[in-house]
Amino acid sequence: MSWSKMETSQYNPVNKQTLDKLSDNGTSLFFNGASVGGSTQVSVTGRPYALFSLRGGVINIQSDTFNNKILYYSIPKLDTDRYRRLFWWTASGGYASIDIPDGTLNDNDALVYNISTNTLTTKNGTWGNVSVSQNEYLLLYNNLGNIGGLLSKYVNFGSSTRVPIRELGVADYYTSNGSPQGLFLMDEYYFACAGPVTDDYTTYANMVMYNKSTNALVKSISQNFGHMNTVDYSTSKNSLLISNGSKSYTMPPIAWILPNFKEWATNSNNTVLEYNTVDKITLDFSQLSSEFKGQFVWGYDNTDIIYMISNECRTLRKILLGKGTNNLGSGVYVNTTDPNRYNGSYQILNTWQSNVVDVHSDMFFYKGNVYMGIKGANQIRKAIPMSDGTFESEYLPLITNTNGTLADVEGLDYDNEYLYIFNAYDGYRLSINNLY
Repeated sequence: MSWSKMETSQYNPVNKQTLDKLSDNGTSLFFNGASVGGSTQVSVTGRPYALFSLRGGVINIQSDTFNNKILYYSIPKLDTDRYRRLFWWTASGGYASIDIPDGTLNDNDALVYNISTNTLTTKNGTWGNVSVSQNEYLLLYNNLGNIGGLLSKYVNFGSSTRVPIRELGVADYYTSNGSPQGLFLMDEYYFACAGPVTDDYTTYANMVMYNKSTNALVKSISQNFGHMNTVDYSTSKNSLLISNGSKSYTMPPIAWILPNFKEWATNSNNTVLEYNTVDKITLDFSQLSSEFKGQFVWGYDNTDIIYMISNECRTLRKILLGKGTNNLGSGVYVNTTDPNRYNGSYQILNTWQSNVVDVHSDMFFYKGNVYMGIKGANQIRKAIPMSDGTFESEYLPLITNTNGTLADVEGLDYDNEYLYIFNAYDGYRLSINNLY
């Protein structure tokens, strides 16, 4: 069984315990290749894989004055109808969009979307027994005045006019060199990572090095570090931070630091980044045994801080790394006489939680916030840490001035001038000032 909201691979097996952990207060909807439902499942054969994203990120819900089982849903209009636009993508790269009108859901009503006809209908049936075809998906479902369904994460019970979305500006087409996984910059170069590969360090994928000014190929590096979903290079530390980015729901977060990476990468003889032999420091987070899909980025340059996102973008952590003989207590400490070398130990300084779930790809840290590429949405999610132990989110859709291939945001990084945004087919960039 696979979790439906924005899974990155078709029908990954997930056990019931994992699904229970993923449930958003009981409102999540789960799919596998042959079923749909919440606590009860209905057989539907041949269900296509699809990803959904509501551009505005808010659906207001209000109860009827005389019957709280009747719900009225609306989408903030502000000065445009664009916030009500629902996008969906298929595994083959096709996509469509439809504007969701305001409407009413009586008890046991479901708002259903048909991906083959690109239409919306309202159907009625007790929870788990709404009749849907193999091309239909339950977007919203009203049960006794409670909302479930694929778009339930966007629901606000009230009349909010705040749309957590801000246009980034128009991005310029930059290159036809796509990045199927993470992207990172190093001086005059950028590296586009491919994948996925297995988690046992026995299979290889390419990490391709390009000249940033000309987009010319410099060399292709074969690596066996895993998925390389998020990769981040620090110029001041001359170190590459690699996240495995595994699709597994049972593998605890793990990362590696590769010191002196610039010297290694610019040596023309180095074309294989071999897990078993390259100099590396392992950051072992197996103590967080219930967490999964950990991704890591460097914090401010003048600190030894990294940030971790896990649990499908619901948990954000700020982590201090140990150096030299300073054992911070967590992780696997490896003694070193070099006072500037990380030793594998760490201390978790802060943790923030969110109830909004996304599957993300690459990410970066910029001026106090973490930015993530969001699967199925062609947009970036900004995680904003709050003082109450939560983090809020702002969604930044990618708008381009060309007809380049529309696909998941896979690779993200920036330099002093530009924000670089890559999907598996193309690369775009726009002024870094758009992030202020």
